Amino acid sequence: MLILFVYDTQLFLFDENGYDVLANDDYSGIRRSYLSSFDREPEIYFPAISSWNNDPVSGGGLIFPSYLYD
Repeated sequence: MLILFVYDTQLFLFDENGYDVLANDDYSGIRRSYLSSFDREPEIYFPAISSWNNDPVSGGGLIFPSYLYD
C-alpha cells in the first residue's frame, strides 16, 4: 500500500474496530503525507485524510497524540 499526497495533508489508518493503527503528517520533512505497507493481520482497515492540524478525536481526546506523527 502506498498513499502519497501533494497538499499539506495528514493520513490516518484505523482498524475495523475504530482503533488507531498508523498516522503520518509531513513525511520526511516535506508537507506531504505517506503511509507505507505494514505487517498486520488481514482485516478491514479505514483510511482517513484530513488537512493539516485537523486531528481525529474521541471522547477521551486526541486519538493520535501529535508527537507520534509530527
